[in-house]
Amino acid sequence: MVENLSDLKDWSSVLTEVFHLPDELQGLFTDPFRIAGFGPEQKLRAYLAYFNGVPVATSSLYCDEGVGGIFCVSTLKSARGKGLGRAVTQAAMVDAHQLGLKFAILQSSEIAISVYKKLGFEECGMFERWVINM
Repeated sequence: MVENLSDLKDWSSVLTEVFHLPDELQGLFTDPFRIAGFGPEQKLRAYLAYFNGVPVATSSLYCDEGVGGIFCVSTLKSARGKGLGRAVTQAAMVDAHQLGLKFAILQSSEIAISVYKKLGFEECGMFERWVINM
């Protein structure tokens, strides 16, 4: 679990690279953690996996109303296929379970659907995404 600003910076760097986010959008993802603080008592938590000392995979968990929302799951391309995305997702799931939550939800990219199905997630709907290039 991310427990300090240094870890949050590593978490953000992975997320930014995987999702090709411009630097000016980093605060949208990191500010909520800075404001809420860190620790197991928080509704909002971030998770970070390292491989050979390098940050390579992220996830986050938001707990409310008996549901754990898992977001910001990302793995650097160079670290895929090693189970690290699965591990950060499972870390969020374990915390949600330990908090007594009965459900976990997430959205998935096409490449990760099989990972989530193996973790026990079931498809319950599809989102369409519309993008405008300007």
